[in-house]
Amino acid sequence: MDRKESYLSVIGAHYVPDIVLDFLPRIFEAYKIRDYKSKNFQVSACENTLSTAGLLLSVASIESYANRIFRFEEKRGPVPEKISEIFWSKNNNFPKEDFERLLCEVYILRDVIVHNHIYDISTAVDRESWEIKHLDETLVIGKGEKDKKFKECVDCAAKKTKLLKLHVQPLKIGFEDLFTVLFVFDTFVRLSQSMLSDSHVPFRLYCKIGKTTESSLSRLLASYYRQITNEEYLKALESLLTELRGKYAHFLVSPYDDAFINNICPRPNCGKIGFHTILRGNTCAACGLSIGRPLAQNA
Repeated sequence: MDRKESYLSVIGAHYVPDIVLDFLPRIFEAYKIRDYKSKNFQVSACENTLSTAGLLLSVASIESYANRIFRFEEKRGPVPEKISEIFWSKNNNFPKEDFERLLCEVYILRDVIVHNHIYDISTAVDRESWEIKHLDETLVIGKGEKDKKFKECVDCAAKKTKLLKLHVQPLKIGFEDLFTVLFVFDTFVRLSQSMLSDSHVPFRLYCKIGKTTESSLSRLLASYYRQITNEEYLKALESLLTELRGKYAHFLVSPYDDAFINNICPRPNCGKIGFHTILRGNTCAACGLSIGRPLAQNA
């Protein structure tokens, strides 16, 4: 008798672990040498090109997994709206409007890149220091305030989304935007596994770090987080993560509570982000708490 099997054609499942994380080190190297305090209208070509590619692939992975969920749950519709509705249907305390807004901002950034929103950019540069003293950026092709979703989610003056602070001026998109979207992806994956099942979103990570194989996206993200030196971004990120942890952490159940928004120091009155990392093991950068033996630097 023939053995019968069935499969679902989800092609985006490996985009993040096999492609995006593969060139994340190159993006970070370009990002580290950037002058965070100077006024500018673009990041380096390397950081921008690889970051925008990584963002598109990350959102494609969300959409691929969303379609897999739709197949199991027999639902259809816009991903931000329908995924949030599905989570809410499993637990009526789930903040579906907030999560829909979160995903909407990610999808707006996807549209900015895919449709290459065009800005007219003019600058006034100091002839002695070569610093930009005045910068004007005007959207001429692409969604703007006339689009309802764009207006709801984007601060058009700052040219950033209102919650996640993602750049919508394409030339400014870089590592920080990709890092933010990756922890949103991580949150989406862990919520899907917790509220639905591992079969709905069978995300697997096998990332080679030296001689060590890492299986936790949370620990990988924390390892990058601990190396970020842009204080302005870190302050905004910590505030955002605290807000998201308050909204979604109690919907994450073991073993799927290993999410970046939960990756904090367990010591009372500390709660520093990035406690569980790869090379430093389980140590707090703020209070010094250490649990277990840190991994060797050349592990």
